[in-house]
Amino acid sequence: MVTKTVKFDYTGGKYTQNLNVRGTNLPWRYECDADWIIISTGGTSINIEVGAIYDFSTRTGTIRIFDKFNNEIDLVVEQTGYYDLSVEMPADIVLFNTYYDENDTYDVYLTVYGGPTQMIDCKELEPYIQKVWDNSDMYNDFVLRIPKGLEGEFTVKHSDCNVFEEFCKTTGVEYPKSGMEKKLAIKQLSPEDTIGKMVISIDGKEYTNNSETVELEVSSETAVRIWMVSNEFIVMNSKTSYSVVKNAPFNVQSVPNWVDMAVKDNRITLKCNEKNNFNDRYTQIKIENAQNKNQYIMVRLKQKSGS
Repeated sequence: MVTKTVKFDYTGGKYTQNLNVRGTNLPWRYECDADWIIISTGGTSINIEVGAIYDFSTRTGTIRIFDKFNNEIDLVVEQTGYYDLSVEMPADIVLFNTYYDENDTYDVYLTVYGGPTQMIDCKELEPYIQKVWDNSDMYNDFVLRIPKGLEGEFTVKHSDCNVFEEFCKTTGVEYPKSGMEKKLAIKQLSPEDTIGKMVISIDGKEYTNNSETVELEVSSETAVRIWMVSNEFIVMNSKTSYSVVKNAPFNVQSVPNWVDMAVKDNRITLKCNEKNNFNDRYTQIKIENAQNKNQYIMVRLKQKSGS
């Protein structure tokens, strides 16, 4: 018996095997044990056609060819599987939560390529994922419908990742972990996030831009100091990116002409340049983030009479 192997990759294809058949050996016939192999015949040839597959397992089938005297030739048809399994999706999603003032969900597409099941594996996101296209062979499309308040970091896997990893170990194929297991970060920004937080210190006591009242007594006799402890806010760069800005420069606005001010590094020094010979007087200065006009602290200054 003669055996020959005919190989196809996952895309499939066609192959013709010519036969050297003498008249005394006719008629010839064939048998095939695989229904995925399509066969047609000529007078002295057999045509093999194999369709595309997107499972990763190799499949084999055998065509047995016999002449009149049952002499046998075996054609072993071998088709390797699809190894480019992957999950395609964004790595980061950034949006303002005000988007939900007019929308119920923020929708993002996910696509799963290859494998026998072609599903998404993520328990935390499962309630929000809906299949919208079943290609069955090569890929499936899904929509992740993100409701208000859903944020965090999630691991999203191809549903066949475990069995494919074992297959790769067995066959010596490199497991494409970066394509099979993805990280997804969802961040919903509020107006408070974009305003951020500023912290100052006066005489050891800290105040923020959310503090109700910040008061400071100044005089012509002794300088007082305000320390910039920190400032931080978030900038949305795109629908997939945001930045956290920390310790930006700051400005001091609305300083009156009767107060001298000096700014060095993170320290503001204030001292009245004249004695107050009248009633107590008041003013407000504004400590403002130079890169974010919406982040500021108002400080009420008081100079007592006679000081």
